[in-house]
Amino acid sequence: MNLLSVLANQKYELSSDLKQKNPEIVDLRYDSRKIKAGELFFAIPGHTQDGFQFVASALSNGAIACVVDEKASIPAELEDSCIKVPDVRVALAEASATFFEHPCKKLLTIGITGTKGKTSSSFLVESIFAASGKKTALLGTVECHYPGFKMKSERTTMESYDLQKFLRDAHAHGAEVAVLEVSSHALSLARVHACQFDGMIFTNLSEDHLDFYGSMEKYYEAKRLLFTEYAGAKGGRDPVAVINKDNLYGERLLRESKLRVFSTSKSQGDYVSHGIQMDGLETLGKLSTQNGRSIAIKSKLTGEFNLDNILGAMALAHAMGVDSGAIECGIQNLEFVPGRLQRIESKLPFQVFVDFAHMGTALENVLRTLRAICAGRLIVVFGAGGDRDPMRRVQLGQVAARLADHAVITSDNPRTEDPLKIIATVQENFELEMRRHPTLRRTFVVEPDRREAIRIALTQAKQGDVICIAGKGHESGQIIGKQEFPFDDREEAQKILRQIEVDSHRET
Repeated sequence: MNLLSVLANQKYELSSDLKQKNPEIVDLRYDSRKIKAGELFFAIPGHTQDGFQFVASALSNGAIACVVDEKASIPAELEDSCIKVPDVRVALAEASATFFEHPCKKLLTIGITGTKGKTSSSFLVESIFAASGKKTALLGTVECHYPGFKMKSERTTMESYDLQKFLRDAHAHGAEVAVLEVSSHALSLARVHACQFDGMIFTNLSEDHLDFYGSMEKYYEAKRLLFTEYAGAKGGRDPVAVINKDNLYGERLLRESKLRVFSTSKSQGDYVSHGIQMDGLETLGKLSTQNGRSIAIKSKLTGEFNLDNILGAMALAHAMGVDSGAIECGIQNLEFVPGRLQRIESKLPFQVFVDFAHMGTALENVLRTLRAICAGRLIVVFGAGGDRDPMRRVQLGQVAARLADHAVITSDNPRTEDPLKIIATVQENFELEMRRHPTLRRTFVVEPDRREAIRIALTQAKQGDVICIAGKGHESGQIIGKQEFPFDDREEAQKILRQIEVDSHRET
């Protein structure tokens, strides 16, 4: 594809020489380290480095030209090779969609956003559409896959070039429906720019990413973009939005949305649950649709927060015309979501769950859910991540003290912070919460080594206990400094449980 075709329908400035040559573009690139001859480089601003500082090296490595911010001060010797645009991220997204022939227009595309519940909701929606006979693609926090392909994810929503390429490849391999987790950062940083969504779900909004946004208002405004900027009418279909009315920000979004929108609720809404029964291992009940019909709920996902996810997925599928039988089947077919209240199987007289909960509200939801099935002690292994909002470690310590009988405070992903200082803050707030509530009879130990912390919790567990290993969920690595070391809570728990089973057998 030639240069002017790649930049079609965009606002840009380029030299007359570059315009006249209109060279063929082999590929697009936003990482100067990977530049090959004939590629177009986009100098996007990064979190720690600005791509503009690599323009000279990109050109020396064979880049045809570089797309830069129009406000950049370009050296005279590079001017003829630079293309100025108002927003490099938007330009990359537009160019990527054009380069890969707008795959979103060829797929039924569903976007899911919210503070919590995106991953579970995406797996639920995909399972429903698969049960309806559609070939599916999924892109999110845990993994990205389409027919014949699967890979682990590096972030919730990948960069716009990678996203458009993924969707192109998914369609080429037979996918008909693409389900995407859409993070607030993806919306703010134009990663999903040039995408058009047929269906959208808003799960909830609670305090998070304030280190990036500065206020809940700006955080909400970022989430709202999915419903104001990216809804697309395709193939004669009007886009459908499903919003959780039981969340305060969901109520607000319902008032502000101009789309064909449906609400979900446990009380009053377009789609309402009733007769719900939970035993900690299963959710049963019904969903009443806006036209008075009922859809049966039978799911191995449990907890009030998962009920919200189930309602959202069922409502969206129904509003988009999926048959009730396929909806029921799809919900029932999903046995678990990786790292989301995932039960680790064993023959021992206690239960072990791994969950991604790494914020106070999420940990509270998980511990309240597990309390319902706990006949003995509720034990939590947890820590707090480094280089993230410091309030998380305060809230996590407080929640664990209120809701768990025993805690093992350990390291999570300390990143570039001192893990012992993070642990000290968590411990301080755990103890502070106990002093605030003298009737609490909680115990805790501190073990910075996460592997040893899991071993302590599992080897000390007794009949009827429930152990929650929280914070990392599906993650297969631990980030210490700027390096990631192999570590999976699920694998570690399985190894220890197997050894306990072997030791128990020997003793008998």
